[in-house]
Amino acid sequence: MKLLSSLIKEIKLASHSFYFYVEIGFAVVLLIVVAYVVPDNFTSPKNEEFLYFDGPPAAFEVMLSDIDDTDGAAEAGTFKVKGETIDTTLYENDESKYYFTANADDMMTLADSKNKTGAAIHVDSTTFKTTFDYYLQGYETQRLKNLISIFHVNENAVLETAYDSQEIRVMQEVPRLSDKINILPSLLTFNASLMGFFILAAYVYLDKKEGVIKAYAVTPSPIWHYLTSKALVVMLTALVTTLIIVIPIVGAQINYALLILLVLTTGFFGSGLGLILGGFYDDMEKSFGVLFSLMIVLGLPIIAYNLPSWDPLWVKFIPSYHIVYAFRELLVPNGDIPYVLWVSLAFTAAGMLLMWICNARYKRTLSV
Repeated sequence: MKLLSSLIKEIKLASHSFYFYVEIGFAVVLLIVVAYVVPDNFTSPKNEEFLYFDGPPAAFEVMLSDIDDTDGAAEAGTFKVKGETIDTTLYENDESKYYFTANADDMMTLADSKNKTGAAIHVDSTTFKTTFDYYLQGYETQRLKNLISIFHVNENAVLETAYDSQEIRVMQEVPRLSDKINILPSLLTFNASLMGFFILAAYVYLDKKEGVIKAYAVTPSPIWHYLTSKALVVMLTALVTTLIIVIPIVGAQINYALLILLVLTTGFFGSGLGLILGGFYDDMEKSFGVLFSLMIVLGLPIIAYNLPSWDPLWVKFIPSYHIVYAFRELLVPNGDIPYVLWVSLAFTAAGMLLMWICNARYKRTLSV
């Protein structure tokens, strides 16, 4: 009953706190952004290619026929580079825009200004032998350079035939989320699980300033009541903010029982981090360096999640890595439920260990 009384008191205090409304307001802002700004699926901008063609008109017509979906209609394209106007002829298909310049110097100027790869295409008017001179920017990988060097060894028709004849076997169908849903694991990890330790540390610093923690030294209430009630408030706030975001976006297409379990257990772990941080510093200003560094480290797996090409092994040892992928498994159809349960169990155990450390720390130095 004492714990329940402490929890009710903490909830009332939190409801009058600035940080409580910051969390709620932040969740509402995220909801608006995801619902009305983020599209269901992002469309990549068309690639721009800057080319110079030197050869007979007949060869140019043949080259245009190799550009899929091009209707042959040319458009005028004008660029201004360092006060100079460069006129081009634009041909466009579903994937790319091809800008043909009047000379090689204009092609190199445009490619350099746009930080793109340019090419000069030379066709002999007698033998119709075609050569390509590529203008690179210097950032290209050796793999791309090797590909360019062998790409024109055979005719396009030969390459297309070889490509079409390759057998592709799908070993496993990987569920794909829409871009709108795919962004949610990152937001939920940060808002529900990681932001909690920042808010809880702020609560502890506020209590230290007002002498609340020091008062526990002369009350019959054990310190773990204080710690647990603080953690529960943050966990409940995290759950509310999560539901504010998830319900309007996902609807009934998620297991809410597992979602609640994951939010509470990871929030419990985040609360333990916040309490430990609050136990070693007196105010936000003194702990800012550690707080900021911890936020950066915990945010690295979120970057890895959104950039699949960057996924080093060491990132998997950061706790937030498993949080973001557990949220993803909840959102994909037929996700890995055992993985979500194991993550919840692991963060429960980690949270209990952190709370035990916090209890020992606060009991020993209540005035810290």
